[in-house]
Amino acid sequence: MAAAFRDLTAHLVRHRGVITTRELAALGADSREVRELQRSGRLVRLARGAYAPRELLERLGPEERHTLRVRAVVAVVPGQVAASHHSAVCVWGLPWIGLPPDHVHVMRVAAGEHRRARHYTVHERWPATQPTWVNGVPVLPVPEALLGLAGSAPLEQTVVSGDAALARGLTSIGQLTEILHQRRGQQGTRNLRSALPLLDARAESPGESRTRLLLHTLGYQPRTQVEIRDHLGHFLARVDALVAGRVVIEFDGRLKYAGDGGGDQQSLVREKAREDRLRAAGYEVVRLVWQDLDAPNRVRQLVDQARYRARMR
Repeated sequence: MAAAFRDLTAHLVRHRGVITTRELAALGADSREVRELQRSGRLVRLARGAYAPRELLERLGPEERHTLRVRAVVAVVPGQVAASHHSAVCVWGLPWIGLPPDHVHVMRVAAGEHRRARHYTVHERWPATQPTWVNGVPVLPVPEALLGLAGSAPLEQTVVSGDAALARGLTSIGQLTEILHQRRGQQGTRNLRSALPLLDARAESPGESRTRLLLHTLGYQPRTQVEIRDHLGHFLARVDALVAGRVVIEFDGRLKYAGDGGGDQQSLVREKAREDRLRAAGYEVVRLVWQDLDAPNRVRQLVDQARYRARMR
């Protein structure tokens, strides 16, 4: 078997980690040897007829693993296809809340039927769709990727990915508006239209995107990335969000709840000094962490208490 696989590593490098049954046969492996590689854990099946080394999969992050699954599907599906829906979002490197689904979505580049298999779904081609390539993977353009995402994922995910796409210059509000016009009646258009006014290219992280969306959902009208100055015009801070005029909302993905020992001491000292300057200027500060984003009632309570304190000054 060693002789049969002397070129396996070189092949995996050339093909970015994916090898098909046909390619294994060309290297001299029969079906028995392929099954043995799976049983031994050396290869993992990503789709029928496509494999990747377990060692590689274990080194990759969730979005990268999903992109590898996309490579596998593209390699074995008959005809030309391109990553779509959440799979396209992963290929473009846009952030995902939690873990992306294992199931891969691709779209036909030419005419062909819709097809669903165990590991992937092939969608019929949208008219006038022109895929592009990212790191050797065919993928729908970002506006169409976000349209597909909006039709299959929660609003929060569309906002998180959409914010990042705008911030990185991968699309624009104008392009997203145009795709809504072009794809009238397509699944996802209503959801993307709802998400559009909630998108903000100034968001600097998924946590900031989720915080802003939660504040909107709770009925607040946050202003984002606001520069705050004192009465003499001296710069004090740029804050993630400002609500009710005097309540600063900050998201910190590095820190845990107070008292949990999160964050390094130097960062905590700097943040406290910054918050002291803001409070001295008449602002109240609400600092949110990841756990808070799944507890809207807690966030409402924190913000309303801060509003009350600001009024009582």
